[in-house]
Amino acid sequence: MWSATAACEQPIVRVSLLISDGTAQWSKSTRLGPEAEAVRLALGVDPADRAHVIIACGPASPPVRLAAPDVRPPLADEITIETGVVTTLCRFDSAPVVEIAVLFLATSDVRFGRNRLWRLAPSRATHVEEPLRGILCGGRSSECRWTG
Repeated sequence: MWSATAACEQPIVRVSLLISDGTAQWSKSTRLGPEAEAVRLALGVDPADRAHVIIACGPASPPVRLAAPDVRPPLADEITIETGVVTTLCRFDSAPVVEIAVLFLATSDVRFGRNRLWRLAPSRATHVEEPLRGILCGGRSSECRWTG
């Protein structure tokens, strides 16, 4: 399992994206403070066939077949990610190919509802193109077409 912590000057929120075959399965985090676990990526490996894995990132967990058993994408020990930019963390050479990406936003750019669900502030939403606008203004998790 791989996870990352966020060191930041102000609280942030995150969108995790698991992208495969032109579709992004996404989920939003709650408010993340300094040193919070920002991203968690887990692999479930079939002991009888180590090339068959389940990649889990948020609620999405598709089964895939790796190009070769035990091949894993390289993960940086440390990475700096700019808020407001979709950043690819890794890409699995698998069938189908799976890419894991994240988007961090400052909490000052979002509005929280009673149930801690956040949405992009209306003044910011007009500057964002689809499919990100639908993700940032929508619910807690879903999927959408992704060409990016």
